[in-house]
Amino acid sequence: MTPGSAGTFSIGVANALGLQTTKGLLSVAAADPYVPSQAMHSGNIDTWLHDPVRQAIFALDRQGNAFYKYQYDGRGGWNVSAVAVQTPLDIGLSPDGARLFITTGGALREYDPTSLALRATYSLSANQGLREPLASSVDGKLWIPSGYYSGATGIAYFDLLSNALGSQAIPYGASAGAFKASADGATVLESPNFEVSRQSWFVYKQATQSITALPYGVSFGYDPHMSTDGSRILDVGPGGSAPLFDGAFNRLGQLPANVSNEAYGAQTISPDGTRIVAVVDSFTSQWSSNLTGVRIDIFDSTKYSPGTTDFVKIASIPMTTNPGCSDVLACNVSGYLLVSLDGKTIFSLGNQALQVFKMPQ
Repeated sequence: MTPGSAGTFSIGVANALGLQTTKGLLSVAAADPYVPSQAMHSGNIDTWLHDPVRQAIFALDRQGNAFYKYQYDGRGGWNVSAVAVQTPLDIGLSPDGARLFITTGGALREYDPTSLALRATYSLSANQGLREPLASSVDGKLWIPSGYYSGATGIAYFDLLSNALGSQAIPYGASAGAFKASADGATVLESPNFEVSRQSWFVYKQATQSITALPYGVSFGYDPHMSTDGSRILDVGPGGSAPLFDGAFNRLGQLPANVSNEAYGAQTISPDGTRIVAVVDSFTSQWSSNLTGVRIDIFDSTKYSPGTTDFVKIASIPMTTNPGCSDVLACNVSGYLLVSLDGKTIFSLGNQALQVFKMPQ
């Protein structure tokens, strides 16, 4: 392995006795490989994730019974592959990126993330799915929403080492309907409330393999996003200006309120926790759903507007909208947002296109 190399490498430690030791795999992503680009497509994208090692985007189309792989070609182009799968619900990668998983109405299906070939199928009980990536922790657990595994008495998980289902006890005897994991896999947020109303969350810490409730008085909305190490948590609720918490769940600040004819769409946080990225939809009037423009606003979460706890906006990026998509409620043009692990690229995926932008520095 040479400095600057990208790919997957086998790592081991030699010893003076010449004894055989266990080797592990180290995946290394290329530094800042993307240029601003766009890939048009049609489909009802529900869930997606970024594979930095393969420079690929994986996405589910529940309505179309398929999942897609958007493969970057290194020159600003994207090659799109589709694989049919009946009743796809959620998608996730193992922590080492070597295994791609998709949950369906009654199974956990494992695919090769490079070739997209089906490797194995594991039986699960039926569930409606989360519309967000499956969470995994660094101790080798792929967390499964309640209802997938009927034998679970707490939080169900799939053990990536033994390929067996298990369960983790949870306070108050609750089950889990939603999960969010930090990119380092050390922290997993979970909520017993499913999909529509998630007001109470618990915290799983891999270091202690324990689950605890949030401090009294702290509650999250629908869709929290974490920095890589879990030290910053952005609480994205429906249509509001998202508050930001630290790893001890102290509130640090929030996005400023929009003007009357604008609304926040998709929002996320950068891996280092210093940038908040938000789609802003502009409408013809305050109560209209007729879309007149879309942009991405970037906020510095370390700086505040004078006299407030509102974060400072540092840049805006105009977005391309589809001419046949004037109603944001009908076509979900805001889509989903994700920031690359190096913090230099913003991905936006909706039902019209995959768009790639450079993070303003």
